[in-house]
Amino acid sequence: MLVKVKVEDGDLIFEKASLEDNKKLDIAKEKVKKLIECGDVDVPSENLWNYSASGGGALSIFIWGFNKFYKLFNPRQLLTLIKITKLIREVGKRVEEEKLKEGWNKEKAFKYSEAIATYLSIALLKHLDYNTTVTLWNAGSWSLCKIAHTLTNRGISMQWNWCEMYPIVNIPLAYPSTLKTTINSLEYLTSALSNKPNNLDGYLNNSNNKTQSIKIIQGDATALNLNEKFDVIVTDPLMPMMSLTLNYLTSIMFGLKGLCLMLKTTN
Repeated sequence: MLVKVKVEDGDLIFEKASLEDNKKLDIAKEKVKKLIECGDVDVPSENLWNYSASGGGALSIFIWGFNKFYKLFNPRQLLTLIKITKLIREVGKRVEEEKLKEGWNKEKAFKYSEAIATYLSIALLKHLDYNTTVTLWNAGSWSLCKIAHTLTNRGISMQWNWCEMYPIVNIPLAYPSTLKTTINSLEYLTSALSNKPNNLDGYLNNSNNKTQSIKIIQGDATALNLNEKFDVIVTDPLMPMMSLTLNYLTSIMFGLKGLCLMLKTTN
């Protein structure tokens, strides 16, 4: 049974999904079916890897038929994802056109529009982590958003207390919220790099300034090169390490955290 939850006059209202609601879901299902059949490039049709999220594999989504990435979303979620993806691509094209009209050269305009589309996509992906068919209700969460994300159980597994959020509602981890977080992050980064605080254009226009730069080092977390100091460690998801025990993974993460703190205090 599907239940709708909304707020009226400060109170939570629970309503059973109506026949009209179910009809909309059926319409969405048919639209998704047509998109898949015509091979729409924005449908995430890649194969989903086969793995077990529990000792006996009982919770593994693969044995429940989740063999494609698009199956991690219900039809309405998938339509929303595809629509926003197409809009992001359109935004990129329009930004590039505007910059060309302003006199930017073609390469610079393309890179700028590509960056805009990339950050819009990052915000969307963060939201999608909390809006799939394998998210779950986490009543004990400190956040206003009580939805636990897709990888909460250290893997993608079936959920029997599933819930989701309205994509554009004003709560943490809805798309407007992840966009705001991305913008705040960019403002910090550009203010640190540019002579014009909080101005990405200013940084790009002063890109020949060699006095400020970022050095990115790609390496193996098990064999970190400590010949030079660094400020931030960004790790890949732990999915490829699922064969390791939780205690071992925890030790690795606490070790990295301690290393970051040590390097920060010695700078």
